[in-house]
Amino acid sequence: MLGVAGAFVALLFTESLIALRARFQRLAILPAWARPAVGGCVTGLLAVAALLWLKTGGVTGGGYDTLSQALGGQLAVHVMLALCLMKLVATVFSYSSGGAGGIFAPALFIGGMLGGAFGYGDVALFHHDPSEIGAFALVGMGAVFAGIIRAPITSVLIIFEMTGGYGLILPLMIANMTAYGLARRIRPTPIYEALLEQDGVHLPHRQGPAPHVLEQIQVGEAMTRTPIALPGTLTVAQALERSAAEPYSSFPVVDAAGQFVGLISEARLRRTQAEQPDDQPDTQPIAALADRRAALFPEQPLVDAVMLLDQLETRQVAVVERAHPTRLIGLLSLSDVVRAQAHAARDASPRAQSTGELSEVKETLSDQPAFRRLPAFPHEPQAVPTAPTTEPHHHTVQLETDAPAIGQAIHALDLPAGVLLVTIERAGQTLIPHGETVLAIGDHVTLFATPQQIQGALAALVGIAAVDSTPSPSDADRAAE
Repeated sequence: MLGVAGAFVALLFTESLIALRARFQRLAILPAWARPAVGGCVTGLLAVAALLWLKTGGVTGGGYDTLSQALGGQLAVHVMLALCLMKLVATVFSYSSGGAGGIFAPALFIGGMLGGAFGYGDVALFHHDPSEIGAFALVGMGAVFAGIIRAPITSVLIIFEMTGGYGLILPLMIANMTAYGLARRIRPTPIYEALLEQDGVHLPHRQGPAPHVLEQIQVGEAMTRTPIALPGTLTVAQALERSAAEPYSSFPVVDAAGQFVGLISEARLRRTQAEQPDDQPDTQPIAALADRRAALFPEQPLVDAVMLLDQLETRQVAVVERAHPTRLIGLLSLSDVVRAQAHAARDASPRAQSTGELSEVKETLSDQPAFRRLPAFPHEPQAVPTAPTTEPHHHTVQLETDAPAIGQAIHALDLPAGVLLVTIERAGQTLIPHGETVLAIGDHVTLFATPQQIQGALAALVGIAAVDSTPSPSDADRAAE
C-alpha cells in the first residue's frame, strides 16, 4: 500500500510541477525576473502557516531537522500529512517559478512524511510498536524518491547509508519497485527528462535509434525514371538486337497499350535463344517469358526495395503506380540503391556541403584543361551571346515540364549542326547521351555550341530564343583564362 501511495504522490508532484512550470513560462503579465517572487510568496505563506498552526518548520529549506523528528516518531499524524502536502505545494511553486531549490531533498521529505503517516495507521490498526513509525518513514522516503526520480536502486542505497543496516531491505525494495513500476507505467518520462524536453532538449535515447538512410529515401527518388522498355510482341532475337546497345541487364516489357507486363533479363533472352532448336522459327513473343513477380511503388522506402530484391534474387525490379499497377514509371536496380545511399552520405558530409554548388558533371569537366579553356555562356539562357565568332562555349540547361524536347529522342531534335550534347544529369545519375536517348523532365543537359548555334539549340531543347547580348572582349578574355 505504501508503494502504491508513494507512486501517486510522486505522480502528483511531477505532473503539478511540469504543468505549473509551463504556465509560468507562458505567463506574459510578469517579466521573467519577477516570477520567482510568486513561488517565494507561496512558500513563505505556507511556512508561516506551518509555524502558527503546526508549531514546526520543514516547509522551507531541506527540512532535515523536521525529517529527523518524523523518523523518531516525534510528530503527530496530522502534522505529517499537512507537512507532506505543504512541502509538495511549496516545492512545486518555488521550482516552477524559477526560484532557488531542487527536487532531491523535497522528494525525501515528502516521502518521509507520507511513510510516517502510514506508520501511525499501522500502529493504530495492528497495534505494532510505535517505534516502527520511523521504519515506515524510511520506506516512504525510498518509495516517493523512486517514483519521482526513477532511481529505485539509488533510493535503496540512500536508506542503507542512513540506517547503517539491511533490516529494511525487503519492504524497502518491494515499496520502491511498486512505486517505480506504477509511476513509470502511468508517466514513462522521468521528471528530469521531462524538464529538459520542456526546454527543447531531447535526449537521443528518448527519440529512438536514428533511422537508416535507406528508410529515409523513397524508391521514387532513386529509381531510373526513363527505363528502356521492350514491346511484348518482339521475338527473342529482336529483343536481343534492341537491347544490345543499352547499359542495362534487365528490361521492362510492355504490351501494345503500353501497360507493364513484367521484366525480362538479357541473360534469360540469351538462354532462351540458346535453347531454341535451329529448325524451329523464332516466333515466341517475349511477353510470354517476362517475370511477373512483385513490383515496387515510388513512395516505399528503399529498405523495402532491398528486401524485395533479396527475396526475388534479382538486381532490378520495376516501379509502378500504386493506383495503376500496370503503369510503369521506373526501374530500380541495386546500383540505384548504392548510388542513392552514396549521395545521401555525400550530402551529409561537411565537404559536400561546402562544394554543393558544383554539379558532378561540372566538377568532372572542370578538371579537363580543354574544358577550362572554353568560355561559358551566362547562367540565364536568355542572355547568351550571339556575336559572330566560331569559338565554342559550354552551357547547362534544365528541361522543365513545358520544354519541347521532353519525351523526344536526341536524334529527333532539330539541333543545329555541330552542337554537341556532352552529358545528361538525371535523378542523381550522369548519362552519356546518344541518338536513342530520350530526354525527360528535370534533365540537366550540358552542351558545347558556338554563339551562332546556341539560339537554335536552346529553341530545340527548352523553347527559349536567345537575346542578342554580345560579350565584351575583356569578358571573353577573362572567360578563356
